Amino acid sequence: MKRDIRISTIRMICTLSIVILHIFQRISGLNSAFHIVTDWLNLGLVMFFCISAYLYSNREIKDKVNWYIHRYTEIVIPSLIVGIITIIVFTLNGTINSSKIIGCLMSCIGLQVYATNSWMFVQLWFLTYILFFYLTLPFIQKISCKKTSTIKFWSVMIISVISSQILSILIERSIGGITLLSTGILLRLYLPYFVFKRYDINGNKIKPFIYLCTVISAISIPIICLLRYTDLIGIPKNIVELIFIYVQTLAGFTLFYWLYRFLAFVKNYNIILKFSDKYSYEIYLIHCLFIGYSTSLIFKFNNIFLGIAVSLLATFISSIIVNYLSGIAKKPFKKLINR
Repeated sequence: MKRDIRISTIRMICTLSIVILHIFQRISGLNSAFHIVTDWLNLGLVMFFCISAYLYSNREIKDKVNWYIHRYTEIVIPSLIVGIITIIVFTLNGTINSSKIIGCLMSCIGLQVYATNSWMFVQLWFLTYILFFYLTLPFIQKISCKKTSTIKFWSVMIISVISSQILSILIERSIGGITLLSTGILLRLYLPYFVFKRYDINGNKIKPFIYLCTVISAISIPIICLLRYTDLIGIPKNIVELIFIYVQTLAGFTLFYWLYRFLAFVKNYNIILKFSDKYSYEIYLIHCLFIGYSTSLIFKFNNIFLGIAVSLLATFISSIIVNYLSGIAKKPFKKLINR
C-alpha cells in the first residue's frame, strides 16, 4: 500500500500535541491558562482515532484471527514493556503496591476502563476504545454505506448515537457501579469510519457535511468554554462534561479533515516523518514517565526549559529502546501469523 504522507504528517502533529499537552499539565501551576489550553490540545488524541478509522474505512479484513493477533500484539506488547519499566521505576521510588501494579497491568492490556487503581497510566484509557473498535471492525466492514440514501444514512447515524447515549445513561442510573464505554468517545472512531466509508475524503460530496461540522464546531467551542470554565449559567458539571466530549469529538474530526486537505502540498517523506511513523506510538506510551508523572524530569533542574529539553530527550531515546524490545517480543507472534 502506498504511504499517505498527509497521514504521516497528521500523526506527527498529534504526537506533538499530546506531548505538549502533558508538559503544560505538568507546569500548569505556573499559569492556570495552561489548563484550558490542554483541553484543546487533546484534539490530537481525537485525530489519532480519526487516523485509524480513516485507514480502515476502505480496507477489507479477510483473515480475522491473524488480524486480531497482529493488531493486539502491535498495540499491547509495547504498552506492557512501558508498563513494566514504569512499575520498576515506581518500585524503586517506593510508591507502589500490589493493587496499583494490577491496575497498571490491566491498563497495559487495554482494560484501564475497568481498572480501579490505574493512576500511573492516565494516558492509556484510549486502548480500551481502540481495541473495542478493532474487535467490531471485521463485522461492521460488511455494512454497505455508499448505496444507502443520504437521508437513511444520516438518520441511522443520528438515531444510533442518541439511542446509545440514552441507553448508557439509563444503565448507569439503574445499575450503579457498572463502567460503560463513552458513546461520545466511541463516536471518534465510528463517525469517521462510516463517513469515509461512504464519502471520498477528496471528493465534493463530503463537503456539505464538513462545512456543517465546521460551523457547529466554531459555534460550540466558545459556548462549551463558557460552560466549562465559568459557572455563570449553573448547568450541572456532568452534563457540561458530556457536551464537552461531543464538542471535542466533532472538532477533532473536523480538524482532521481540514488538515488532511490542507497538507496536500506535503510531498517529501522526510526523516522527521519517518521517525514519527516508526516511534510515535512508543513516544505516546513512554513520555508521561519523564513528563507527566511524579517521576517527571521537568523540575529536576533549576532552568525549566532545560528540564523540558532533558525530558524530551529521555522520551525519544526511551521510545527507540521500547520499539526495539517490542520488535523482539513480537517475533513469535509474527511467526504464528505467517504459518
